[in-house]
Amino acid sequence: MGAAVEARADAGGNSDACEIAGAGGSGGGALAFGAACSCETECSAGLCAEFGDGTRHCSVNCDADADCPQGTQGRKCNGRGFCAY
Repeated sequence: MGAAVEARADAGGNSDACEIAGAGGSGGGALAFGAACSCETECSAGLCAEFGDGTRHCSVNCDADADCPQGTQGRKCNGRGFCAY
């Protein structure tokens, strides 16, 4: 069975495609928390999140600040279910 493809579009309507190995992104990629990314499979935790400034960075899911690694804003769960880098 082939990998699913996730299409993303930026504000200008340009799109790229990412192969997603499993539903929800299982991680296993080489990029650490806070690294710039474009696909979930690139990130070690399996989450490539889009932030308010339009950039995408590897993150982790969270319910509280204590769930987050130290980032540029300290340990911060952003209220959308993932840690601010």
